[in-house]
Amino acid sequence: MGLIEQFVEVEALLRIRPEFQPADNAADRVRAALLRVQVSDEAVELSLRAETASAAVDQQPGEIVRRAETVKVRLPIILKHRQGALVIQGPGAPDRRPRLDRALVRAVCLARVWAQAMAEGKLASIKDIARQYRLCERYVGQLLPLACLVGRQPEAISLGALIREPLPHRWDEQRRLFGRLGLIASGSRGRCRVP
Repeated sequence: MGLIEQFVEVEALLRIRPEFQPADNAADRVRAALLRVQVSDEAVELSLRAETASAAVDQQPGEIVRRAETVKVRLPIILKHRQGALVIQGPGAPDRRPRLDRALVRAVCLARVWAQAMAEGKLASIKDIARQYRLCERYVGQLLPLACLVGRQPEAISLGALIREPLPHRWDEQRRLFGRLGLIASGSRGRCRVP
Protein backbone atom coordinates (compact mmCIF):
# COMPACT_ATOMS: atom_id res chain seq x y z
CA MET A 1 0.00 0.00 0.00
CA GLY A 2 1.39 3.38 -1.01
CA LEU A 3 1.68 6.55 1.03
CA ILE A 4 -1.45 8.19 -0.44
CA GLU A 5 -3.49 5.00 -0.03
CA GLN A 6 -2.47 4.75 3.64
CA PHE A 7 -3.34 8.39 4.26
CA VAL A 8 -6.73 8.01 2.55
CA GLU A 9 -7.54 4.82 4.47
CA VAL A 10 -6.71 6.35 7.86
CA GLU A 11 -8.61 9.58 7.17
CA ALA A 12 -11.63 7.80 5.67
CA LEU A 13 -11.89 5.36 8.59
CA LEU A 14 -12.08 8.31 10.99
CA ARG A 15 -15.16 9.51 9.13
CA ILE A 16 -17.04 6.24 8.48
CA ARG A 17 -19.77 5.06 10.85
CA PRO A 18 -18.44 2.25 13.08
CA GLU A 19 -21.50 0.14 12.33
CA PHE A 20 -20.95 0.37 8.55
CA GLN A 21 -19.84 -3.13 7.43
CA PRO A 22 -18.13 -3.89 10.76
CA ALA A 23 -17.23 -7.46 9.73
CA ASP A 24 -15.17 -6.28 6.74
CA ASN A 25 -11.53 -5.34 6.93
CA ALA A 26 -10.57 -1.66 6.92
CA ALA A 27 -9.63 -1.48 3.23
CA ASP A 28 -12.95 -3.04 2.13
CA ARG A 29 -14.93 -0.67 4.36
CA VAL A 30 -13.11 2.32 2.88
CA ARG A 31 -13.61 1.10 -0.72
CA ALA A 32 -17.33 0.61 -0.10
CA ALA A 33 -17.75 4.04 1.52
CA LEU A 34 -15.68 6.14 -0.90
CA LEU A 35 -17.10 7.45 -4.17
CA ARG A 36 -14.06 9.49 -5.18
CA VAL A 37 -10.63 10.60 -4.01
CA GLN A 38 -8.98 13.66 -5.51
CA VAL A 39 -5.33 14.44 -4.69
CA SER A 40 -3.45 17.69 -5.32
CA ASP A 41 -0.26 19.23 -3.92
CA GLU A 42 -2.30 21.15 -1.32
CA ALA A 43 -5.15 18.82 -0.38
CA VAL A 44 -6.78 15.42 -0.49
CA GLU A 45 -10.53 15.47 -1.11
CA LEU A 46 -12.62 12.46 -0.04
CA SER A 47 -16.16 11.97 -1.32
CA LEU A 48 -18.05 9.57 0.97
CA ARG A 49 -21.48 8.04 0.47
CA ALA A 50 -23.73 10.06 2.79
CA GLU A 51 -25.16 6.94 4.43
CA THR A 52 -21.68 5.76 5.44
CA ALA A 53 -20.52 9.03 7.04
CA SER A 54 -20.23 9.16 10.80
CA ALA A 55 -22.34 11.67 12.71
CA ALA A 56 -19.05 12.97 14.15
CA VAL A 57 -17.60 13.74 10.70
CA ASP A 58 -17.99 17.46 11.43
CA GLN A 59 -15.80 17.10 14.53
CA GLN A 60 -12.86 15.76 12.49
CA PRO A 61 -10.34 18.14 10.86
CA GLY A 62 -11.00 19.34 7.32
CA GLU A 63 -13.59 21.29 5.35
CA ILE A 64 -16.92 19.44 5.15
CA VAL A 65 -19.56 19.88 2.42
CA ARG A 66 -22.74 17.83 2.88
CA ARG A 67 -24.96 17.03 -0.08
CA ALA A 68 -27.96 14.72 -0.37
CA GLU A 69 -25.94 11.68 -1.47
CA THR A 70 -22.36 12.62 -0.57
CA VAL A 71 -20.20 14.11 2.14
CA LYS A 72 -17.08 15.80 0.76
CA VAL A 73 -14.12 16.23 3.07
CA ARG A 74 -11.24 18.45 1.96
CA LEU A 75 -8.06 17.81 3.96
CA PRO A 76 -5.23 20.30 3.52
CA ILE A 77 -1.87 18.48 3.39
CA ILE A 78 1.81 19.31 3.51
CA LEU A 79 4.26 17.04 1.74
CA LYS A 80 7.55 16.72 3.65
CA HIS A 81 10.76 14.82 3.16
CA ARG A 82 12.19 13.08 6.24
CA GLN A 83 15.41 11.13 6.00
CA GLY A 84 14.83 10.58 2.29
CA ALA A 85 11.21 9.46 2.68
CA LEU A 86 8.11 11.39 1.61
CA VAL A 87 5.67 12.08 4.46
CA ILE A 88 2.14 13.47 4.22
CA GLN A 89 1.19 15.74 7.08
CA GLY A 90 -2.54 16.27 7.25
CA PRO A 91 -4.65 18.30 9.64
CA GLY A 92 -4.05 17.19 13.22
CA ALA A 93 -1.03 15.10 12.19
CA PRO A 94 1.23 16.17 15.07
CA ASP A 95 -1.32 14.68 17.51
CA ARG A 96 -1.27 11.31 15.74
CA ARG A 97 0.91 8.43 16.78
CA PRO A 98 4.07 8.18 14.66
CA ARG A 99 4.28 5.33 12.20
CA LEU A 100 6.51 2.42 13.14
CA ASP A 101 9.74 2.23 11.13
CA ARG A 102 9.77 -1.51 10.51
CA ALA A 103 13.27 -1.54 8.97
CA LEU A 104 14.72 0.17 12.04
CA VAL A 105 12.84 -2.11 14.47
CA ARG A 106 13.97 -5.21 12.56
CA ALA A 107 17.58 -4.00 12.49
CA VAL A 108 17.63 -3.27 16.24
CA CYS A 109 16.07 -6.68 17.00
CA LEU A 110 18.62 -8.49 14.84
CA ALA A 111 21.47 -6.55 16.43
CA ARG A 112 20.27 -7.46 19.92
CA VAL A 113 19.89 -11.14 19.00
CA TRP A 114 23.42 -11.13 17.58
CA ALA A 115 24.86 -9.32 20.60
CA GLN A 116 23.17 -11.81 22.94
CA ALA A 117 24.54 -14.76 20.91
CA MET A 118 28.02 -13.24 21.13
CA ALA A 119 27.66 -12.66 24.88
CA GLU A 120 26.63 -16.32 25.33
CA GLY A 121 29.56 -17.52 23.20
CA LYS A 122 27.31 -18.97 20.47
CA LEU A 123 28.85 -16.66 17.87
CA ALA A 124 32.36 -15.28 18.12
CA SER A 125 32.60 -12.60 15.46
CA ILE A 126 30.90 -10.50 12.82
CA LYS A 127 32.16 -13.01 10.29
CA ASP A 128 30.37 -15.86 12.16
CA ILE A 129 27.12 -13.85 12.26
CA ALA A 130 27.36 -13.02 8.54
CA ARG A 131 27.97 -16.65 7.66
CA GLN A 132 25.14 -18.02 9.84
CA TYR A 133 22.57 -15.45 8.65
CA ARG A 134 23.89 -15.37 5.06
CA LEU A 135 24.51 -11.62 5.17
CA CYS A 136 27.35 -9.35 4.13
CA GLU A 137 29.94 -8.77 6.87
CA ARG A 138 29.83 -5.01 6.26
CA TYR A 139 26.04 -4.95 6.79
CA VAL A 140 26.33 -6.97 10.01
CA GLY A 141 29.08 -4.61 11.16
CA GLN A 142 26.82 -1.62 10.52
CA LEU A 143 23.84 -3.12 12.35
CA LEU A 144 25.56 -4.68 15.38
CA PRO A 145 26.10 -1.33 17.19
CA LEU A 146 22.32 -0.77 17.07
CA ALA A 147 22.08 -3.28 19.93
CA CYS A 148 23.24 -0.39 22.13
CA LEU A 149 20.49 2.07 21.20
CA VAL A 150 18.84 3.31 24.37
CA GLY A 151 15.58 4.98 25.30
CA ARG A 152 12.94 6.27 22.95
CA GLN A 153 14.21 7.26 19.55
CA PRO A 154 12.98 10.40 17.75
CA GLU A 155 10.14 9.99 15.24
CA ALA A 156 12.22 11.20 12.30
CA ILE A 157 15.12 8.79 12.88
CA SER A 158 15.74 6.17 10.20
CA LEU A 159 17.94 3.14 9.76
CA GLY A 160 19.83 4.89 6.97
CA ALA A 161 20.67 7.84 9.21
CA LEU A 162 21.89 5.54 12.00
CA ILE A 163 24.22 3.42 9.88
CA ARG A 164 25.71 6.33 7.90
CA GLU A 165 28.33 6.86 10.61
CA PRO A 166 29.50 4.79 13.59
CA LEU A 167 27.03 4.74 16.48
CA PRO A 168 28.60 5.77 19.79
CA HIS A 169 28.22 3.39 22.74
CA ARG A 170 27.81 6.11 25.38
CA TRP A 171 24.26 7.40 25.75
CA ASP A 172 25.29 11.05 25.96
CA GLU A 173 27.31 10.65 22.75
CA GLN A 174 24.26 9.06 21.06
CA ARG A 175 22.21 12.12 22.08
CA ARG A 176 24.86 14.40 20.57
CA LEU A 177 24.81 12.38 17.34
CA PHE A 178 21.02 12.65 17.17
CA GLY A 179 21.33 16.37 17.88
CA ARG A 180 23.81 16.71 15.00
CA LEU A 181 21.35 14.91 12.78
CA GLY A 182 18.79 17.49 13.96
CA LEU A 183 16.64 14.87 15.63
CA ILE A 184 16.75 15.39 19.42
CA ALA A 185 18.43 17.56 22.00
CA SER A 186 18.16 15.77 25.35
CA GLY A 187 18.02 12.38 27.08
CA SER A 188 19.51 10.37 29.96
CA ARG A 189 23.11 9.41 30.81
CA GLY A 190 24.60 5.96 30.88
CA ARG A 191 26.75 3.47 29.06
CA CYS A 192 26.00 0.40 26.97
CA ARG A 193 28.22 -2.64 27.35
CA VAL A 194 29.18 -4.41 24.16
CA PRO A 195 29.86 -8.13 24.42
